[in-house]
Amino acid sequence: MNNIFKVPAVVITLLLILPKYVGSLVETEHQTTLDKWSENPAINIVNKSFTANWFGGVASTEMVVLLQDDMLEDVTIIVDEVLSFGPIVSTENGFDFALSHSKADVNFKNLEDLDPELKAFIKDKIHITSLFTFSKNIVSTIVIDEITKTEGDNKFHFKQAISEFTLTKNNRVFGEFNWAGMTFEANTDKVKVGQVSFDFDQTLVAGNYHRGDAIVSGYFNFMINNINATDNAHNSALLIENLTMRGESKVVDKLMNFSLTYHADKMESLEDKFNHANLEFVVDALSIDSLQELNKFVASFSSNSDELFSPANMEQLGHIIDKLLSTDPILKITDLSVETPQGKIESSLTIQIDNTLFNVANTMSIVQALDAQANAKAPEAFILKSGLLPEIENYIEQGLLRRENDEISFVLNFSKGQLTINGNIIPL
Repeated sequence: MNNIFKVPAVVITLLLILPKYVGSLVETEHQTTLDKWSENPAINIVNKSFTANWFGGVASTEMVVLLQDDMLEDVTIIVDEVLSFGPIVSTENGFDFALSHSKADVNFKNLEDLDPELKAFIKDKIHITSLFTFSKNIVSTIVIDEITKTEGDNKFHFKQAISEFTLTKNNRVFGEFNWAGMTFEANTDKVKVGQVSFDFDQTLVAGNYHRGDAIVSGYFNFMINNINATDNAHNSALLIENLTMRGESKVVDKLMNFSLTYHADKMESLEDKFNHANLEFVVDALSIDSLQELNKFVASFSSNSDELFSPANMEQLGHIIDKLLSTDPILKITDLSVETPQGKIESSLTIQIDNTLFNVANTMSIVQALDAQANAKAPEAFILKSGLLPEIENYIEQGLLRRENDEISFVLNFSKGQLTINGNIIPL
């Protein structure tokens, strides 16, 4: 019988003793994280404290965000946390196994003139929690409550927003944000924003998240279901449907390739209607080491941007650009197009830079090193509707534009400082 009670007794004893040990571990990790953030040139940790009790603790961090702008005052943020220590912690979703769980309040110390209602919103409507797992991952959740406000004929309704992201010990960050949207009414005018979502998964390639010079591989997706604005006659002043943006970066042979894509199913105003608007932007073969060096160079400047143009800094920038060009990077706009009622408008652009023609001592020599090709075409009926046909006729006579099969087009080349349009040399 005694053995029956030994196991529960041992478990209970461990659950009573372990939080004290776990609390010491959490305090060490907490302070180490703040030390890492202090390496960021845009953040100054002014005060920090951590008080651990047996089963939990409190932490307070005061930091100054340096906006590096003479016109704006730096922002002082105070983060107060209440922590509970594992191995078993209570969360909003019940009990979980983790090293710690924390709830945070955020206040702005130097914004005394901040609207009291906004202060109350930040305090009461924004909820920030974090779970510190046994694998030393940090899972953070931010919930912004639904809010409705009415002043006279103005009505504002902000639906709930929830985000969750995870920072792993092996330098991977992933998460998602979901917002149900909002509506705003002023008299008979109305603006409605539909569901908004954002998700990402990125892994550190070089640099440091905390220092602000991180270079990552991975992807992000952003989507707005719709934006609809109507006027007092119930006409649609602005309509955008399924607006999406996707960014993706990957490392190939120690070089970074990056793409950014925009798309909208529909874009309408009172006068114009467009479908399937696209923009795809690609940069290939960027040196990771050179990108990191450029990040550090840009981050080193204070609010005085004139420092950039000093002879010493311009020389340093020239060397960084030279390293970036040594891998022969390519910049492309592979698709810039939109469908109109009169037909499709489409264009593309490719830019390369001959690093052998770039002079480190003269950053403007990059113009001579530039090699670019572009082309575009549009339906003549669209140009006629836009009222630009007289100007277009003039450009056609000069050979800068072509008319063929009811389309207006051009082909542009720029190489070694020489511009050519449709085979015609253009003096610069």
